[in-house]
Amino acid sequence: MLLFCSLNASSLVVHQIRFEGLQKTSEKYLLSLIHTKPGKEYNEQRWLDDIQLIKNTNLFFSVKHSEKPTIEGIKLIVTCKESIYYIPIFDVSFIPENLKMQIGCNNINWLGRNYTIGGFYQYYQRHSFKLYNVAPRHLNGKTGHEAIIGSYSTIEPLYFDSLKSD
Repeated sequence: MLLFCSLNASSLVVHQIRFEGLQKTSEKYLLSLIHTKPGKEYNEQRWLDDIQLIKNTNLFFSVKHSEKPTIEGIKLIVTCKESIYYIPIFDVSFIPENLKMQIGCNNINWLGRNYTIGGFYQYYQRHSFKLYNVAPRHLNGKTGHEAIIGSYSTIEPLYFDSLKSD
């Protein structure tokens, strides 16, 4: 009896992992992110950790999962409701003789791989801008990149008279 249970537990193999509700996010990216793979032995704790990893990407409003046993093995289904990817940047502040304005846009799921691309223009007594692209994790799982180009310029108040000693 004990031998039978041992053989039965080891024969539970992941047959398929299916993502439902994806509109922009790449299924290939999500499969590269998780440790559970089709054809490998099913480990419930690892699968729950993978679901938490998907939730931590902040690409989804909700992530639900289910497991369905089949003749070939276990079929894992992840149902996702994707979040909004375009985030506008708009900021205006004004005090007498000083205007600060910032306008731009941010896309947090560029190319469906959790890459961020964006830029903004800022006026604060001088003209400034920034363009950026961030990929925290490439498909190989070992590298990422961050590229930023910009110019930041402002006039800061400097009070050198207060530093003089008598």
